[in-house]
Amino acid sequence: MPGIPAATSKSFRIDRGKRRKAGNSARTKGEGGGMPSLYRPESRGDPYDTSMENLRKAFESERYHPPRPFRSQEEQLMVRRLALWWWTCRDSSRPSARAWAKQLGITHVWLLKLVRKFETDPGEVRRLQAYGYPTSEQLDRAKEYTKRMRNRGELRSTRPAHSPGNRARKSGRHVRVGRAPDLWIPD
Repeated sequence: MPGIPAATSKSFRIDRGKRRKAGNSARTKGEGGGMPSLYRPESRGDPYDTSMENLRKAFESERYHPPRPFRSQEEQLMVRRLALWWWTCRDSSRPSARAWAKQLGITHVWLLKLVRKFETDPGEVRRLQAYGYPTSEQLDRAKEYTKRMRNRGELRSTRPAHSPGNRARKSGRHVRVGRAPDLWIPD
């Protein structure tokens, strides 16, 4: 190439007539073009089928046990009742889904998933409405029961995978970690 030193012109070389295939340089020359495998092609299975087979084996294992819940049944019921209450509220001062979910201690995605379930299952709505309006005493009682169950080791821990304190120490920034405001429920 004129005007470009010979050492750098190699990287700009154009292969005329022969197209080079982009991708991983460790690909095999044979069929498939994937990463080289230790196993012969006829002994390899479809990845999805293999995953499903492994899950089936895990569930059938005598060592398998279902994961422990995050909160007690009573608190789960209160969360569903309060989500329904939020969904049916027509007040102009109704909080956003994120704000309500934060006060309930759940993600806004879970709150919206509950709302979708309410929209498709009117029987669930009727069952929850049969309990009446949720009160702050009922929520406090359910949270206390969850706390006792967690202390006994019957529930999953609530320790986050990445705590804000650890990230703040590593980055040198100060992160303010506070608690969510109290949930306002009329008595």
